[in-house]
Amino acid sequence: MNRLMTIAFLRIYAFNLGRKWRNSPAVACDDAILVMAVLSAAPVGAILLAAVALTGAAHVRQLLDSQVMQYAIAALVAVALLYGFTKAFGRFAKTPERAKPYMAPRTRLMSFIGVLLTELICTATIAFVFYVTRHAW
Repeated sequence: MNRLMTIAFLRIYAFNLGRKWRNSPAVACDDAILVMAVLSAAPVGAILLAAVALTGAAHVRQLLDSQVMQYAIAALVAVALLYGFTKAFGRFAKTPERAKPYMAPRTRLMSFIGVLLTELICTATIAFVFYVTRHAW
């Protein structure tokens, strides 16, 4: 799993390095970390919501009925993911040559399409879980 995440990160990092703006190694790395966190937050959040809906934990449901609590949980998950990805991938800002195998125009295009498809799948997953949890409660 670690290798798969590293390859996904390097593809996004290579795409960012090839942009005409915000393409310095440090900024491109930060942007790639942010994209990885966003793409990972959707499935993590969906799994957490589905687990709560399926276990039937009434006290947890009461907590999640509060809009403020939902935002607080989302913020905690986001901060945890950003911290984890920064710790894991922040070192690549100093070694942009590691992304060189993924810098070909066709590879960059495939990475862009992959990110878009992943975002669509994450959005559909969140919508499905939201629907299920609202109707299960």
